[in-house]
Amino acid sequence: MRSVKPILGLMLAFMLTGCASLMMSVKDNEGSVASVMLKRGDSVTLETPTWDAALAPKLTKAKYTKESFEKLITTSVTDALGRRGVTIAASAKDATGRVSVHLSEYHYGSGAARFFLAGTGFGDSKLGGSITIETPAGKREMEVRKRGAKSGLGTWGDQTPENVSYFANAAAAKIVQ
Repeated sequence: MRSVKPILGLMLAFMLTGCASLMMSVKDNEGSVASVMLKRGDSVTLETPTWDAALAPKLTKAKYTKESFEKLITTSVTDALGRRGVTIAASAKDATGRVSVHLSEYHYGSGAARFFLAGTGFGDSKLGGSITIETPAGKREMEVRKRGAKSGLGTWGDQTPENVSYFANAAAAKIVQ
């Protein structure tokens, strides 16, 4: 029994500390104009976020209403752009461009798997879709995918707000000069 204690101790330490396996992918869609960028000081309108109808039951299961999920996306994109010096205009006449977000993939993941099987990749949460910017210079659409999850004791709960923040920050980093 004495030789089992160090192994159990290591397993417990591993579960409590956790690790992360975050993979972000941001790439321009075919036909997109990669040179279209927003600049510090620009002001854009942010369209109401949309998502595939197939995501609705998944969002409901994760306890998100249409309004709460829209607000989460809008707030995250507004914050990510704001940190890079781009503001959200009150109206289209005050804007130098337009930003829209469409989600096509959402998976809540499993908090239990992230906790008990830390470091294995089981229980990963996912978020994916596209972000489009339109300016007088043209239109740019990018696919943004977040896969992977942190694991360990602190990851039992919902990672959706964090995933939406990753999505927004990765997109903003590519579209703002």
